[in-house]
Amino acid sequence: LNGGEYMKSCFEMMLMEEVKDIEITFEGRFASIVITRGEGIISTNVRDFEVKEGETYIIPASTDVHRYLATKRNLDIVISLPPQY
Repeated sequence: LNGGEYMKSCFEMMLMEEVKDIEITFEGRFASIVITRGEGIISTNVRDFEVKEGETYIIPASTDVHRYLATKRNLDIVISLPPQY
């Protein structure tokens, strides 16, 4: 900010492209998920969610390992995570 001082990084951004089938965990952090291409399923310890391009989801910190599975077209996913302490 006009010569201001850098204080702290707030969020980590990740882009996963052409996802067919992957299991991941966010290590106790919540995540904001945006599906930017494709259709598929997010499978969690709670239930399965059908997802498609243009939709946004919040994955709770209590969700452990979860799976992204493309059904009609491979998924592109933008993930935003808070800092890890």
